[in-house]
Amino acid sequence: MLGLIFSLNRVSLLTIALCWSVAVFAQPAKKVRFADKSAEERTNFIVSVLKNRLTLTQAQEPKIRDIVLASEKQRDTDFKASRGNKDALSDARKKRNAALVVEFRTVLTADQMHIFNKNRLELRNEWLKQAGVQVED
Repeated sequence: MLGLIFSLNRVSLLTIALCWSVAVFAQPAKKVRFADKSAEERTNFIVSVLKNRLTLTQAQEPKIRDIVLASEKQRDTDFKASRGNKDALSDARKKRNAALVVEFRTVLTADQMHIFNKNRLELRNEWLKQAGVQVED
């Protein structure tokens, strides 16, 4: 009788251990947020989007890459310097974006700048709608 109880306890423990390991190891991998990627990874993504939407020339692409990379590195610096202060982070982002547009104007054609600004406005409006803010089209 004691042997039967011992083997039932052993089976129960094995079942619990198996269920626990399945639960722990079957967890889906956490998504890596865009903001958590390196400045170089974010730059590569941004430049690939700009290259497709603006049809960048071979001469423009490295210049745009340098501008975006500098901005993304500054973004990391701003984030560390803000120490959780959302207002400071927002102010830094606005300044960074304004400087980015000024630098883009030196590289992009007028038509490309028009497309860039239109895409930024559409993206902003889509983001605001998702946040529940009513936007006039």
